[in-house]
Amino acid sequence: MTKDEYVKILQKEEDDNAQEAEDNGYGSGYYDGLDYAVDLAEKLDEPKKVVIPQFVADWIEEAKLYSGNEVDPLGIIYFMGDYFSSTDPHYEWIYDIDNQKLLLNAIANGYEVEDE
Repeated sequence: MTKDEYVKILQKEEDDNAQEAEDNGYGSGYYDGLDYAVDLAEKLDEPKKVVIPQFVADWIEEAKLYSGNEVDPLGIIYFMGDYFSSTDPHYEWIYDIDNQKLLLNAIANGYEVEDE
């Protein structure tokens, strides 16, 4: 769920139940609580997209096709584990621990391709 979706749900809850909460005598506290929750949610930061090399973006897209065009992080990692061999020109990139973290972040939060 994105931040915007969460804020919309809170605002809808606020709109749908404001009158009932007022009628039951706890309207002000209920309404203020939802207002506060909306304010906090709007301040949340969205995860930042990481920047990856073009060849890594190609790997991710190929792996998504392999796993039925779903963003399945474990499926993508499994595919890559089977796909790479020491003869691959980018073999060293995938076995660097920092690059593995970058790859997982790209799969989970989206990515941008670095300029050549």
